[in-house]
Amino acid sequence: MVVGLVKGQLSVAILKQRLGIDSKKICHLKDLLIEALAKKLLTKEEFDLTVPKQESVIKCYLYSMITDKEYREKIEKYVLASSQLYTRGSYIANLIALKILGPVEQQQDVIPRYTHNLGLTQRLFDMTENDLFKQIFCPERWPSEPVKKKNSKDFRNTSILLEDIKNIVEENRVVMNNLRPDWENVMYTPGSTSGWDNNINRMYSKYRANIQTSLMNHIPAMLIKYLKKVEMANDESRPLLAGMIQRPLRPWICHNNDFEHVVYLRGMFGQEKDKYFPKDFEYTVKLFDFIIGLKRLGLGGGTYLPVCDFGRKYCYIDFKVAKGLLGCDETKGKTFSELFGLTKEALKARKKRLRRELRQRYKKNNKKMKKRWANTGLCSIPRGTTISSFETDGVGMSIVIKKPINIFAVVKKETILLPMNNPVNIGVDDGRAKALTAAISTNNLKKPVHQMLTRKKYYFEMKHNIRMKWERQRTIATNVNRLLSLHPKSTDFAGYLECVNANLQDLRNEYLVDKERAFWRMRLYRLKTRSLDKAIQKLFDAAKGRPIVFGIGNAKFAPNGKGELSMPTTMLTRFFKKGMQRYIKKNNIVLENHVRFYSIDEFKTTQCCSRGGEQTTAPMTSKGVRSRRLRFSNYCNEQNGRGLRDRDIQAAENMLWCTQAMYYGYERPIYLQRP
Repeated sequence: MVVGLVKGQLSVAILKQRLGIDSKKICHLKDLLIEALAKKLLTKEEFDLTVPKQESVIKCYLYSMITDKEYREKIEKYVLASSQLYTRGSYIANLIALKILGPVEQQQDVIPRYTHNLGLTQRLFDMTENDLFKQIFCPERWPSEPVKKKNSKDFRNTSILLEDIKNIVEENRVVMNNLRPDWENVMYTPGSTSGWDNNINRMYSKYRANIQTSLMNHIPAMLIKYLKKVEMANDESRPLLAGMIQRPLRPWICHNNDFEHVVYLRGMFGQEKDKYFPKDFEYTVKLFDFIIGLKRLGLGGGTYLPVCDFGRKYCYIDFKVAKGLLGCDETKGKTFSELFGLTKEALKARKKRLRRELRQRYKKNNKKMKKRWANTGLCSIPRGTTISSFETDGVGMSIVIKKPINIFAVVKKETILLPMNNPVNIGVDDGRAKALTAAISTNNLKKPVHQMLTRKKYYFEMKHNIRMKWERQRTIATNVNRLLSLHPKSTDFAGYLECVNANLQDLRNEYLVDKERAFWRMRLYRLKTRSLDKAIQKLFDAAKGRPIVFGIGNAKFAPNGKGELSMPTTMLTRFFKKGMQRYIKKNNIVLENHVRFYSIDEFKTTQCCSRGGEQTTAPMTSKGVRSRRLRFSNYCNEQNGRGLRDRDIQAAENMLWCTQAMYYGYERPIYLQRP
């Protein structure tokens, strides 16, 4: 399997060798390229391939970009085969993990202290060139005998590194053979390396990233469970010792063994003595071993590694994959962009054709024509960019656009920002019940106006009820999911596989062959994006071309709570940046002097009245519980008899006062200052 650089691309090691620099010396690619170019040690082609590139992704429908039906049919077969290989690979990975580590233990009241299992988990963590997680997706692709390297007398040993894969496939022969797609007929060139190599590399990268994300995201919750159940020498000090994990160390009377164990856990996460629990961890083999160890004790829930459900996956296509799919004759003399009609000229011609069709269709309705044109999608690519790959699930398409970074550009020094002329101040409070609540002040002598995007509106605009109605009508999916739920993955993975095998045809038809689910995924993406874009755009439109100062709360919220529908709490920053670029372009203005963002500390912004500054209280609801939506202010009640305030509007107004204070250079309101 070929791994690493594109033909002609140079690595840091190669550049060091050409420049005569010690291989152990730490150097940056940018500096090495500049020096090698000055000494004329590389060609223009090598420079173009090696220079770092800025990547961006644009999502659209496949049929709108690739009009050739034959191409789409071959891509469809490739997507179905690749999606099955990825799902099958996740099954093999978990069967290997179960074989190496043993079954997950049942829940216990008291669990023993963690002891490392590096001898076992190291094999799962290994990141060598042809390691375990590259071979699980298509074991049949790997020859058992060494393969001769191209233009060399040497041989590369590409045999399966671990016998576990062979044994697992043999032990579960019936299931694995049924799950195996006909990948050879999709893309296979006898006697040469096929495009499956690049696809397997991409599946490997995705699965490694899924493992890291699924394990790292649950560390805090798993650690809390562990500290509640772990065996201790003195059980009375358990709550205090649990607190020592999260806070800086301090003198305390406790058992030495318990204290040493807490210090050992802190060291596991790279936590210094005088620091709080870190938000981000370095993904190391020790940390991986610790999390797998907790899962083995039954604290994590689920399987050791992520299990991929049946369904269409976004599959990688570059020139090598396209060559395997379409054949050498079809791709000869063409670039990747030319092959799929993704050049600047082809997209420009498509734009003209679409414009002409819309004008003919809506001759008498210019307003509707403009609305349709605004929703057309990708019509051109920026100058100086290239398209060399994309991913698709047969319906949606993610096009990767690359633009070379100007390594010769002079780094700008920080400049003092000049005061803006009569800016509009906007305080934004983001949360769960409402994606955002904004208080907008266009005149400091008047009350601010409010805008918000509620959960109800967001889900209405993304047609959630229609989507759920469609899902309830899928009787096959309902029946199969009920059967699969009888065999939980975490406790009965073997039974789960047998159930998958027994209902394989229904799963294939429902989740792979049928495109409706993939169409809904693309529709939801578009509708979610449009809803957020529209809400953010309304904030910019309220400024009417004037300079804007945004103050956005810096608190981080989970996307949903128990029994709640999720909200896009982490996506707002990206949409604010998109809105800013549109605003700058529309008004033809300079960024530094027209739009600014401040991060606002949310301390007491929800609790304190934004008009009187007093501490507000949560009123009782008709059900006898504290309200989570309203706050009661005695000051407002005395002034106008309206003591009940929406907590998010109150927080947004307090954010607005803090934003004005930060911009004009005076202190934050006293009632919002930390002690």
